[in-house]
Amino acid sequence: MTDELTLEERALRHAEATDILPMLEAELAARLAGPQTMTGACRRLCIRPGFDLGLYDITLTGEMPDGGEISAGLTVTVLLEGAGQSWVRQPGRAASRPIPYAGGMTYFCFCQEAVTGGMRLPRRSRFRAAELRMDLDFLRGLGLLEPLAGAGRGHPLTHIALDSVWIGLLPTPERLATVAAMLSRLPSTRPEGDLVLERGALDMLFTCAGLIRQPPVLAGPAPRDLEALHQARALLSARPEEPWTIAALAREAGLTEKRLKLGFRQRFGVTVNRFLQQVRLRTAHRMITEDGASITEAALAVGYANPSHFAFLFRREYGAPPSQVARAGAATPAPPDRPLAGSGAPHAGGVISGSTGRRSGSRTARTAR
Repeated sequence: MTDELTLEERALRHAEATDILPMLEAELAARLAGPQTMTGACRRLCIRPGFDLGLYDITLTGEMPDGGEISAGLTVTVLLEGAGQSWVRQPGRAASRPIPYAGGMTYFCFCQEAVTGGMRLPRRSRFRAAELRMDLDFLRGLGLLEPLAGAGRGHPLTHIALDSVWIGLLPTPERLATVAAMLSRLPSTRPEGDLVLERGALDMLFTCAGLIRQPPVLAGPAPRDLEALHQARALLSARPEEPWTIAALAREAGLTEKRLKLGFRQRFGVTVNRFLQQVRLRTAHRMITEDGASITEAALAVGYANPSHFAFLFRREYGAPPSQVARAGAATPAPPDRPLAGSGAPHAGGVISGSTGRRSGSRTARTAR
């Protein structure tokens, strides 16, 4: 990763020209308070009219702004690396429950009409993803519009089902992960690379269409365990400094250890230990950047007796050691466990807010941070 943001938005070199979309640079300026708030690379390529491939490898360096609009259509995000959460909001409704982000997961966001959404990423963490965007006309032509509109709560992949929004998620199938990883590494300098991009995008589309039409049956937590699982999550969030063990948490939540471990991963998309680590590091980040706590004070306050181990985990999570964050002064606070009412950021259906549509020509930009 560099201290620059590289933007690329164009149609494939061998594709027919179509109408121009709003540029990535303009979207970033509107959604992220300017390209200076992230580093890395954002690429968006028109594969067919109404069908785009996005490739993102970014690190957030500035504040998260208010959320943006999610246009009607389907976005499929294969998250190769990253953490955080997102949410959606229909007009006149409260925000949905969070959608947890974790590397190795795939997310479907289908909207029958425009809605708003937001996303929170840990500052200085890496977010690497391959993303498909399809508008309603393209979905209709593939015969996917009807199964998506009827997905609802009964679909095995459902995480959220609202009046006009369906969110599905699942651990990324091996074939989809392989293709997404290959595309994320592919350079954009060679003309023949566009053929590989097209083939990869169509391969991802074929796999995703199969997951929508004939989804795998994913085991979920038993309904009787849901309240206890949310209680376990709340306990970790409220008391991260405690020396939690699976046995102790299971006992307090009223679950067996097996049901806690399996159900927590199924319900929240992250293991118990990983969630506790995220809460601890977010709390420590806030203490260092907002309360002026020393690194040792923050480490001990959230349950890390070894400051060196704490510093290692902190750097891995945020991309910078706690000493550097402390020297920077009042930095951007780490994201909350749940979105606050009225808060927002880029949308849940993708890394960069914006509509799926038609475009022509080529547009690239390189912005120094």
